[in-house]
Amino acid sequence: MVFIPKRHQQWQPEHFKGPPMRRCHWCASGPHRLGELQVVLELPMRYHFCSATCAHTWAQHRHDADVVEWLKLGAGTRAKILKSKQ
Repeated sequence: MVFIPKRHQQWQPEHFKGPPMRRCHWCASGPHRLGELQVVLELPMRYHFCSATCAHTWAQHRHDADVVEWLKLGAGTRAKILKSKQ
């Protein structure tokens, strides 16, 4: 018999858990409902932004070395770091 963790036994698709929520890719604010976010598709990736300002700033600075390192962290991790610095 194979051990299956409880969270995998009771797994539900995302749309059964409530409205899908994401953080802004640039400023890590949120979580916001997917319908409130602006989506930028650059296949195979999909980026979510809380405003046109965030999307524009990301487009201008996305290839800078320090920004690339910062964005390698997950949005939740970035939100915690920003919150701890406030």
